[in-house]
Amino acid sequence: MKKSFYILATLLVAMQMISCLKDSESSGSPECAITGFTVADIPCTRTVTVNGIDSIIKVSMSGKDIHFNIDQLNRRIHNVDSLPYWVTLTKIVPTVTCQGNVYIRANDEPFHTFNNGKDSIDFTENIQFMVVAYDGVSKIIYDAKINLASNDADSLYWTEEENLAPMIGKHHNVVCGNRLFVFHEVNGIPYVTSTAVDEKQRTWTSPQVLTGATGTINYASVIYFNGFFYALDNNNLLYRSLAENNATKWEQTSSRPMMMLLAADSHYFYGFDGTAIWATDDAKEWFMNGWDELDMIPTQYGSYAYYPLKTNPELENVVFMGWSPHLYKNAVVWYKLSSTDINSIQEWDNLNQNNDNTHEMPKLRDVQMVFYNGELMAFGGEKEGDTSTKTAFESIYTSSDNGITWHKQKKKLVLPKELLGYGGQVTASVINGKMWLVRDDGKMWSGIINKKSKRSEN
Repeated sequence: MKKSFYILATLLVAMQMISCLKDSESSGSPECAITGFTVADIPCTRTVTVNGIDSIIKVSMSGKDIHFNIDQLNRRIHNVDSLPYWVTLTKIVPTVTCQGNVYIRANDEPFHTFNNGKDSIDFTENIQFMVVAYDGVSKIIYDAKINLASNDADSLYWTEEENLAPMIGKHHNVVCGNRLFVFHEVNGIPYVTSTAVDEKQRTWTSPQVLTGATGTINYASVIYFNGFFYALDNNNLLYRSLAENNATKWEQTSSRPMMMLLAADSHYFYGFDGTAIWATDDAKEWFMNGWDELDMIPTQYGSYAYYPLKTNPELENVVFMGWSPHLYKNAVVWYKLSSTDINSIQEWDNLNQNNDNTHEMPKLRDVQMVFYNGELMAFGGEKEGDTSTKTAFESIYTSSDNGITWHKQKKKLVLPKELLGYGGQVTASVINGKMWLVRDDGKMWSGIINKKSKRSEN
């Protein structure tokens, strides 16, 4: 009888221990709480690009510099600071400090014994640790996660889009709301296609002909202002198209001939007729807004950006960049202040007048400029006069003083590596906090500055 009693008691203890390894959690003894969590040094490899060539280097992330937070209330363990995106999480060796026995599992598998400080764990899986108190009754289960930053902090991270834009060759981007419009030409006929960039599955509209003009709409002249697209035809006449018509139907809106449309901001858009720069908010009434150094107005590869002053959001900086045949080494940059108050409006001014400026924007083929992440960014193909495209789209240049000085970025602000040395055209636009690139073969990239805080958001 005594023997049967001891056998029964042993079976009950065994069953109790096995139950501790199931998902149900019992509170009780404080000795079964995890009180410390560290990891050993993490060996990693990293791909770096030098002169367009990818090289793999070995690096190590110091474990003693990685600090973990143990959330006892929600039973979660996570690193306080997100690790660099290049850290490999498949072979992490953690050490758990606690009172009790530690078990581990991945992806809802059965818990099994954990060799503390020695086992290599794949943290790309869903990892849970369970601590069972020495009394065999109390236990706590923790979710454990190691967070990575999506990319280096303050770096420009690019994603190639799956769907190609339905066009080939020279093109021109215009933004209207959340839609990116791409204007292009096929056998001398202007077309437009567009896509909503905030859709998860981005689809492009079928290319449509720009109709309604007596002449042929110059696809490269299109700008957007206050609900309308504006463009010039080959007779220098001004047309407009209601945004709701997706830029397909055009009507003449002014009898004033213009040689170029320069830019638009929130208050006006601007044209050049060969004698002066003119401004208007309705294409009916115009006022002169610049007349000095008109021979330096960019006549090729023009792009513009506008953005509010940090000190006065009622005023807007407007910057226009491009090529002038009268300036060989550098791009030409024009600038003005815009406002609804007629007394605060500044005339257009050429910024390429200071011979002491050693940081002017170089003259790059198909140069593009946008305002992104609080500064102007510009890039382009090879420099004027280069016989090779090896340096095409090599770097992004930035300006934080409204286009006066430009600085070549080498590390964090880079273009997609697929563009290095490309001999065609790439256009840029900014929509909803992202930069969008469209190449002349229809390929498209979206880029975003990694602003993830050093502090994990868990």
